[in-house]
Amino acid sequence: MTDRESRKNIRTYFEGAGFENLRLAYSDEPCDRFRTSIRRGHSQVVETVLSWAASPERTEPQTVLDAGCGTGSLAVPLALAGAQVHAVDFSAKMVAAAEARALRAGVLPHRLKFSVGDLSSVEGMYDTVVCVDVFARYSTEDSVAMLKQLAALARSRLIFTFTPKKVLDPALLVIARIVAKRRQAPPLHTHRTDVITGALGAIGWMILREQEISAGRRSYFCRLVQASPDPDSAGRGS
Repeated sequence: MTDRESRKNIRTYFEGAGFENLRLAYSDEPCDRFRTSIRRGHSQVVETVLSWAASPERTEPQTVLDAGCGTGSLAVPLALAGAQVHAVDFSAKMVAAAEARALRAGVLPHRLKFSVGDLSSVEGMYDTVVCVDVFARYSTEDSVAMLKQLAALARSRLIFTFTPKKVLDPALLVIARIVAKRRQAPPLHTHRTDVITGALGAIGWMILREQEISAGRRSYFCRLVQASPDPDSAGRGS
């Protein structure tokens, strides 16, 4: 399968079965043990991102791009915390669900803007760019390309997750891909940490802090990373 076919399959999935899977996992509705693990892990990510993104020294709202916002599980609390958020997702169903979540939460309209589209449709610069639970569906090559696009939109901070390769990955990925196939989902991908770090370095960015988050015996597992421009590098954007 080519990268273009893979990306098309991902889009199709998240407009169909994938939307329902994530809607259940990221909601408060009763769900199975697998989705409960995903919910628990994702909640830990959201809580950590909110603590990292807080800027008490700022007097004006920071601007945040939530790239791949899904059902708004991160965009809504960011807006409630005082950020001015632009939430983008290529799935119209996801964006509609996120808008409904924002309405229920009472988010002020000027605090949160939603758009249907991919990264190429996003213009402007943001204080912080966040991208959570996205790279796990894409090849390392595609993820590195997206990482460069995301960094080009960020003034000072890039916060993202990826699933690092581990020694037991071959066996675990077989299990994960069986589950994914059963749920009509695209295959999952892990990425070498040195490749991700090297990609950031190549564009003049450095990792400031990171944290591994796991729930349900790796049914949800990721590394959460905060990166910023490296003041000692002249290679940003090259």
